[in-house]
Amino acid sequence: MSAVYQFGWKFTALPGHVDGAGSTIQFNWYSDAAGLLHLAVAASVVNPDPCGLWIACQPAYIAMATITWQGLFNNVTS
Repeated sequence: MSAVYQFGWKFTALPGHVDGAGSTIQFNWYSDAAGLLHLAVAASVVNPDPCGLWIACQPAYIAMATITWQGLFNNVTS
């Protein structure tokens, strides 16, 4: 963890991480006008090809990350 905020946190990848050293992912919780809780996730990935030379992997990689962080949201809000 490289930073903690009032309603979120940020991770910075270390050497050996699939996203590449220096990649970041930041999570921020916020409420909308109706009072519903949301999780904003923003990432910066240093490694443009985390799957090796298989370019079709990138959409699958992004989909898997989306499912993973949706699971975090579901676990926190259920």
